[in-house]
Amino acid sequence: MKNGICPVTKKECVSGIPCTDDVCSYQEIEKHQPLQFKAEQIYTAIGDGYGFNGSKQEGIAVVHKILSEKIKTGIELIADERHEQIYKHGRSVILDVMENDDCELSQGAKELLLHPFCVYQEADLEMMPEKWDKDICRKMMLKPYKERLIIAGALIAAEIDRLLVLSHINSAPKNESI
Repeated sequence: MKNGICPVTKKECVSGIPCTDDVCSYQEIEKHQPLQFKAEQIYTAIGDGYGFNGSKQEGIAVVHKILSEKIKTGIELIADERHEQIYKHGRSVILDVMENDDCELSQGAKELLLHPFCVYQEADLEMMPEKWDKDICRKMMLKPYKERLIIAGALIAAEIDRLLVLSHINSAPKNESI
């Protein structure tokens, strides 16, 4: 730790143990300490700033409970959403190649994220891709911000899949006509 700044994370050291040039003591402690320590560190870092009304011990208990449960990561939530798009809603890569050929998937993702903490208005539907079903767009736009982030991530993954398929098709050798 140099002047209270960790040389690895470039942030103020929160562990109280000096960091070296290649090892952040907080990262090392985090690997080896039980959930209680992690819960205390997380609560100390964010608890007071998020308007938690209970005591510090109650706050730590809430964080500990969250940490002890299997909480999916963002990438897992996006993968689940992409799986649902394909298998529940039938939105295959082939359909996306045929029906979303003008970057509609990335446009839809962008529109879902434009107003993170605002309620969408009916006029906002006009910004969604023109070919898309407006009722489905309305349902997506009315979801809470976190869910819209997940959907947007899955739409971006779908756009990448579409581009990969197109790239593969375009790079395939052309058959000569007989």
